[in-house]
Amino acid sequence: MSFEKILTFQANTADAEVEDLDNSVELVSEDAEVFANRIAPLHRRFGLRILGGCCGSTPAHIAAIAQAVKPFPPHQVGAAHLGQRLSGLEPLTIR
Repeated sequence: MSFEKILTFQANTADAEVEDLDNSVELVSEDAEVFANRIAPLHRRFGLRILGGCCGSTPAHIAAIAQAVKPFPPHQVGAAHLGQRLSGLEPLTIR
């Protein structure tokens, strides 16, 4: 499956697979700038409108994301697409 546009992205700050995090006792968090530099290319590639952090993110992580995406132009509103694609265990497209 390929995507042309992803609207939102909320990542945890651990550089680990979900399976490894599920039963983890401690919270693993990477440096705010490292985290932001991994997220910024996704913003540029997919035109993200909402970008944030989840588990392990701090105000420093959010500030680093804001700084990392600052050089990229803001999202421009284009033609309306009639439909919605949701993800979960299985993708769902509503037209």
